[in-house]
Amino acid sequence: MTIQAPPLQPTTTSSVNFTVQDWGPVTNSDLQHLSSQTFQSQQQLFNLDVDTGSFSRDKVNRFQFDLYVQKSGDSGAEHFHLYEDPVGVFVDYVAPVEISIKSAGNVDSANLSDIPIHAQYEGDVFSRTGKGEPISVELEPVPSSTYRLLAILPTCRPALMR
Repeated sequence: MTIQAPPLQPTTTSSVNFTVQDWGPVTNSDLQHLSSQTFQSQQQLFNLDVDTGSFSRDKVNRFQFDLYVQKSGDSGAEHFHLYEDPVGVFVDYVAPVEISIKSAGNVDSANLSDIPIHAQYEGDVFSRTGKGEPISVELEPVPSSTYRLLAILPTCRPALMR
């Protein structure tokens, strides 16, 4: 079984490509322990489970998640791991991701809704909720110690002195 996800284009000057890795078969009991969002393919040949508990960033800061694809009527599924490879600057958002599936002569596609799309370093890293109103912030009292900021010549590196 193979899957592909075409690139997204958040803005005219940015894109998000997807890298897909096949991590092999899993059993039905493995699927029961997922925090998943379930989808069915267009021709109802496949069931797809997005493990929302796997949403995370890898060691090079790419957003990643797990996808399980099960042929209808089969026991077990194929485990895929998807990485987002963003290019350009855009604000993080939630979007549908189209997946094409090929397996033993069967070709189908599915639309995964509500997938977080994250920029590499720019944009909001965390989801925001609320009405867009200012958030009140409680400040602590001024510390009793006084600090002087000095520039040490000739390197002009600031240093804190007490």
